[in-house]
Amino acid sequence: MTSVAVLGAASLAACGGGSDGPTAPPGGGGGVASVAVSPSTATVAIGATTTLTATPVDASGNAVSGQTVTWSTGDATIATVSGGVVTGKAAGTVTITAAAGGYQGQATITVSPAAVASVTLAANQTRLLAFMVDSVHLGTATVTATLKDAGGNVLTGRTVTWASSDTNVVQVSTSGVVQAIGNGTATITATSGAVSGTIQITSAIPAVAHISAAPVYDTVHVGQTATLVVHLYDTSMNEIVPVSHGRAYPTTISTTIAQTGDVISADPASGGYGFRGDSPGDAVVTFTDLSSSLGFRVKITVIP
Repeated sequence: MTSVAVLGAASLAACGGGSDGPTAPPGGGGGVASVAVSPSTATVAIGATTTLTATPVDASGNAVSGQTVTWSTGDATIATVSGGVVTGKAAGTVTITAAAGGYQGQATITVSPAAVASVTLAANQTRLLAFMVDSVHLGTATVTATLKDAGGNVLTGRTVTWASSDTNVVQVSTSGVVQAIGNGTATITATSGAVSGTIQITSAIPAVAHISAAPVYDTVHVGQTATLVVHLYDTSMNEIVPVSHGRAYPTTISTTIAQTGDVISADPASGGYGFRGDSPGDAVVTFTDLSSSLGFRVKITVIP
């Protein structure tokens, strides 16, 4: 072998060009073998943000520095991501991906409806009169509830429950319609989730200007009951109907019976203003409104 050949062989060996030289480690010589995303699962409300961290690691689990991480979302209508900051857009579940060095890591993000932070109530009127006209209750108000999240955004499609602090003063429907019942002030509360809002409504029974009863004359047999219906009206002849919405006024009406002998007696079993015939004869029932001292008389004749 010439000296030139020997030197060439030696030079090749020194440069590692032989088939027995070292191989590149997994990940490209200590390079990225995987991407760890933390947390791997998270929940964020619509309009809110949560931050993810992506760490490129080598095959031994050691962090690899100097890597560029690229973020992407599986559905931008549900959530977007920028620099690891995820913003909730709509309710649902989406996969967020972080890529570095040819590898990917993922996190599952659940976007929930934004939490209710405030409930504000407004009414088209807050002072009501409790009365009815032709069985239609005129003393009503409509209360609306405005729900907002922590960012001041208006929330829709949420369940709202309604309540009145005193149903003898006002009652409220499941849609926020308030109905005047009696005298006083009550608090209307609307609740969504764990957050509530309130508004006060004042109700008043109008002053009685007229009282009547029907029939004005009745005839019954001994042992039967005559049932009389009492009506109270305000100055505009609107019928005033207190707490029960019935036509009996046990707290504002008194009754007296003028008769010859034991002609009639009150009949509590009638459930209203009932008077039972006890013996033949005539009797007069006087109904008096205690608030106004107005009275109205009805004659009842009892026959055998």
